[in-house]
Amino acid sequence: MATACGNSAAGTWHILDGAETGWSPKPSRPWLLVSDHEPGPTVQMIPRSTQDRGQSDSIAHGSHAHPEYDSDSRSCRISESGVICVFARKGIRRALIADNRAYSCLEPDDEILEAVGCRR
Repeated sequence: MATACGNSAAGTWHILDGAETGWSPKPSRPWLLVSDHEPGPTVQMIPRSTQDRGQSDSIAHGSHAHPEYDSDSRSCRISESGVICVFARKGIRRALIADNRAYSCLEPDDEILEAVGCRR
């Protein structure tokens, strides 16, 4: 179980707009919440890409397979294999995920969470 912090939890994926994150012009991209344990205006997140550009600190990440009755299966947008871009860890405004409108799903893979430094 992820450690709950405020209205969010470390290990959750959120779909954020590139204009909001300043990372790329792509209109929507999955971001993994990796640290939300301190009060303040930002949370630490890592983006995911479907294009592997060979960065040494990227982590291969498969699409999410949800059980048939998993409530996250309706909101999950991680339907293609890709990479988690650890090198692009960034402080993101907490307000972007505070009301859960951007929520996608919960990362179930403890090995991935440990590799990206997610606080569990």
